[in-house]
Amino acid sequence: MKHRNDTRVKKLDKEILYRQKALKTTKLLLRVVGSVFVLAVLCATVVISSLFMTTDGRSRSVSVPNLIGQVYSEDMGYDSRFFTLDVGYEYSDSQSETAGTVISQSPSPGAVRKLVENERKCTLELTVSLGKKTSELSDLSGVDEREARNRLRCLGLELKINTVGKYSDIYGIGDVISTSPAAGEALFVGDEVTLFVSLGKRVSSVSLPDLIGMSETAANATLLAHGLQVGEVIYCVSGRPVGTVISQSPAKTATVLVGTKVNLKVSSGLYYNSDE
Repeated sequence: MKHRNDTRVKKLDKEILYRQKALKTTKLLLRVVGSVFVLAVLCATVVISSLFMTTDGRSRSVSVPNLIGQVYSEDMGYDSRFFTLDVGYEYSDSQSETAGTVISQSPSPGAVRKLVENERKCTLELTVSLGKKTSELSDLSGVDEREARNRLRCLGLELKINTVGKYSDIYGIGDVISTSPAAGEALFVGDEVTLFVSLGKRVSSVSLPDLIGMSETAANATLLAHGLQVGEVIYCVSGRPVGTVISQSPAKTATVLVGTKVNLKVSSGLYYNSDE
């Protein structure tokens, strides 16, 4: 009986000892977990403090001001609340904003930036208007019309270019007499420019040139150069080379009005094929 009691006592002592060890292990784990938690809290506090505080506590987050539409000045880089902005700028042409006005900015208005006094500033890039793109119209008088158009296109102003013919005793046919706007005036994007181009001298009458013996092509060019027109062309059998003018009407040296039609007879050679 005594032996059984001793066995029970030993079992009880072992169970108590096991529970004591388990309790000590649990307490140790709780201490470790508690330490880790406290360390995590401290780290989070340091991180948060580094975001919102400096060594002297002079830091804060601000909303980027809206400077679009305002006239640019160097004072735009100053913030009256003890902080400054790093302002950079570039110029650009604008068809809608007057010169000196802020067209755009980066960061955009309302963006949040963290400023640290004497350490970290907000960099703000501005685009400032130069106003409408302009160029001074150069003197194009005496310049060939084609060359004048090329020069105007090279200005990059998307100009509307018109041509008006005028008689001139000074400028040759096809040369620019003058422009509208006049030379020296400012041109803006999309402006309209008129070129007054010489038609040559105004002549009411002209003496007919001698076309006989010319090729048909040469005769046509000669008539046009004298302000005359080609009238009816008749092809006739002739011993003259094919395509040679053999007669004209009115006759050579006759005085006619500018624009008169001159009829020609042209050689078709010794044989004429009416089917051609």
